[in-house]
This record gives sequence, C-alpha cells and structure tokens, in this order.
Amino acid sequence: MSLTTRRRPALLVALTSLSALLAISGCHDSTAPENSGPLWVLQRPVTTDRDTVDTQLPGTLVVAVYDSSGRPLPRAAVSFRAVREDTALVGQFALHVGYPGTSPILWEGLTLVPHTWAPQFLTDSLGELHVPIQLGAIVGRIGLRLAVVGREAVSTYTVWFDVHAGAPARVTLLPHDTAVYVDRSYQLRARVVDRYGNARTEQPTVAGDSTPATATNAGLVTGRASGRARFRAAWGTLADTAWASVVPPGRLAAVSSYPSHFVLVNLDGSEYRSSASEKSVGYIAWAPSGARTAVQDNGGATPYCYYEGFAAVLDTLGGEQQLHSVGDCSNFMEAQRTPRFSHDEAWVYFERARYASGAGSFGSTLYRVHPDGTGLEAVVAPGDTVPLAGMHPAPSPSGRYLVYMVYNPYPTTEFRVLDSVTGRTTAISGIDGALWMQRSDTLVALRSAPTPSIALLLPDGSEVRSVPYVSPWWSGFLPYDVSPDGRWIVIQRNGFELVSLESGLRLPLPFTVGLGAPAWRP
Repeated sequence: MSLTTRRRPALLVALTSLSALLAISGCHDSTAPENSGPLWVLQRPVTTDRDTVDTQLPGTLVVAVYDSSGRPLPRAAVSFRAVREDTALVGQFALHVGYPGTSPILWEGLTLVPHTWAPQFLTDSLGELHVPIQLGAIVGRIGLRLAVVGREAVSTYTVWFDVHAGAPARVTLLPHDTAVYVDRSYQLRARVVDRYGNARTEQPTVAGDSTPATATNAGLVTGRASGRARFRAAWGTLADTAWASVVPPGRLAAVSSYPSHFVLVNLDGSEYRSSASEKSVGYIAWAPSGARTAVQDNGGATPYCYYEGFAAVLDTLGGEQQLHSVGDCSNFMEAQRTPRFSHDEAWVYFERARYASGAGSFGSTLYRVHPDGTGLEAVVAPGDTVPLAGMHPAPSPSGRYLVYMVYNPYPTTEFRVLDSVTGRTTAISGIDGALWMQRSDTLVALRSAPTPSIALLLPDGSEVRSVPYVSPWWSGFLPYDVSPDGRWIVIQRNGFELVSLESGLRLPLPFTVGLGAPAWRP
C-alpha cells in the first residue's frame, strides 16, 4: 500500500480502498463488508513474518475518521486497546503506541487487562492520526482495537499483528522444585525462551545426576528412593537446574495462611483440596484412627467469647462437634487451644485460657472432655500452681503419660510429663516443642539450645538420640508432626519440609508455601 495517502480526499480514500483496508484490518470479510462506520484504517506499518518482541515497526499506522458524507472529522478522539484472540491475561505490555508528532517518540504501553484506561489521541485537521507501533513482550496474535470515542457500537476496528519470540536468552526447566513418590513419575518441561520467557522452537537436552530419581532425555522423571534429586537442561551455553524431593507416602492436614482454611494434601502435592467444612481453623490434630480431627475453630456463634477459637471435632464430611460452650461470657473471654485426642479416642485434651476483669483473673489450664462434648473435667498436675500451667497438651500412645508446656516463670518455658500411674510430674527444660511418636511413648522434641537439634526423649527426659537441625525459628503451635512409622517429621519452615529422624535428611515440599500447622494422617 502507498505511504502517501495523507493528502488524498477522504471520500476518494474511502471509496477506492474499502476492500483492501477491511482485509488488512482483520475484522471483516473483504468480499462482504459490514457497516464500516466513521473509522478507517488507511495504512498499516510494514510487517513481516519474523517480527519479534520489542520490534518498532517501520512506518506508522494511519487512521482516519469521516462523517457520513465522507468529510474528515478533525479532533475526533480515537482510543487504543490491546487484545488477544485467546483472551488470556498476561501481566506484560502487549503493544506500545507512540503519541503522534513526538520526537523522540513518547510511547504508551498497552496491557491486555480489560476495563482499564486506554490512551486517546485526537485526529488532526485532515481527520487523521499517524501512530507509531512497537510490539510488546507477548507472542502470538495480538490485536490493536481502535474505536471512535462515543461511537464504539459502529466504529470499532481491530488491527492484528503476529508477534514471534525474541532471541534465545535462557533455558527454563519446570517444575523448578517439586515432590514425587518412589516408583511414580512426572514430566519436566524444558524450553529455550527469550528474555520475556516466551518459548522458542529449540529443544534442550535433559539429564539427571543423582540416584534418588532418574530422568529420560525427554524429561520423564521417576522416583527411585527417598532423597533429593537434581536435573539439568542445557542448550548451547544456556542451562537450568531443577530439583525433586522423593518422599515417603503420606497425607497431611494443614492450615492455609489466608483464608485460614483446613486443607488436605498428599506429600507429593497431589489431591490438594480444602476440607468439606471450609472451616477457618488455627490448629489441627488427627485422631489415632485417622477418621476425624480435633481442631481449634477460629469462628463461632459468639466470637467475642472465643478470642482465639474453640475446641471442636470434625468428621470427614465436615460435621462439627463443639467440645465445650462457655455460655454467657459477658464478664470474660476464653480461648480453647490445641485440642488433641487420647490414644483410645475416648478423650480430647485441650488448653483453656481465660481473660476476665480483676487482679489474678488470667489463667491457662488443662481440661479433657469426651468427643461428644460430655464429661468435661480439669486435669490437675501436682505442683502446677502458676497461672500459665497448661499449654499444648499431648497424651502418649499408651495413655500413661501427658506432656504439656508451662511458663516457669514467664517468659521461660519448660515441658512437663505427667505419669498417670505414679502421679509424678517430670520437668524437661531446654526444649521448644514436645510431641509423642504415633506408636511409641517416645517424645520427639525441638531443641534450639545449646545445640539446635531434633531430639528423641524418654518420658523421664533422658535422650535416646538426636539429629542436628538448624531452623531460624519454630513458628506456630507445635509446628511439626511425626510420621506414623516414626521415621520422619514434617516441620513448618517457609512451607513444610520432611526431616529423617534417622539420618537428618531434609526434603522440602515447595508446594506447601503458605501452609502452617501440619498434621500427618495416621
């Protein structure tokens, strides 16, 4: 098409260029044009089949606006929007349009987000706009939708551009970090991409260099043994690395960060879902049978009473049994924290903390109640007379022992083990968390000093063995749980990771970022 159409009479342009202009606009069948309205595309920038991201196209887009008699309309406002055939939204600029007459060109970026502000340019005295075009960061068929402002119903045109990926910039290997079971497989995706991450046609080679998992040249990964596996994709001098944790079988309950819902997920990341109840919870503990859970429910009919939630039991269908209602709470508030089943599921132990008016009115003590909400009774431990004398209770698998935390004095903490046979209480200092193995009266404790570690302790506090483990913090209510076979724990640390209680091997679970309070299903 000629580049010298600017001075031609507008009506002549409209009559002689109708079929060609409609064809290049990509909006209508050139043999059966629809009402074109006042908007016309007189000239497109020069394009080729090799235009890549960020290319400034030679020439300009020339747009004209005419009235019904074919006369030019000066100072008519034309808006510009970027669109895409597949309607997918990408958070990068799809096109750039240049303000007419600026030198150097002043560019305006256009995204694919609908209902956002769109630049508007006014036609000159001949009713025309000469707009430079620069391609953006997105490949594929990208459209520039033009509309005469106030007449969009009859005056919208879309000019399409085919945008190709830019020069090779890097190799990507995805998923970058994931988890897989032994004898299960997943597919790595290796690509050569431009600087914006758009895929090119070249195909990198993939190889693994560790024994826990193998990878074919096509990127099919298979878990072989528990451990941490590494893979590499390469094309020329470009390369990328990916990782996988080969994990034992298991299923976790956890709390999502926002909203704080009860969620379930397998250790390989599969079958991730919110529970049927969609409950907002702050803590979860499985019953030994694995058929139900004890939770700290953050909601309630009278939230003011339960300032940090109330203890409840949830079944697999989301049915809930509140364990104890405090009734009228006009003069106090209560928190019921960290409920946990006894070994035979006959009881649920939990902490009750109360705030009321008056001196000495704050206290935190242990209670237990049947799962149907009956039989509430205090658990009295000899020598525990301090106000904060019962937090994070956990009965042992045999039913003989109960471990719990006290401040002695605040803010110094220690754990105590109550022996229900002898009635004696043993204090264990220097640990930050204590839970029982699921099938043994052995404590798995977190220790931050003098040597950061995970320690296995007998009920009298003597150490069986320990595994070095350094963590920047222990977050949440006892932010870990023990596997049913006693060989692993899952611990919260920027997401969860598994730690072998035998070797100290650490296997991060990258898909759990944003989750807390892990509970390993028996």
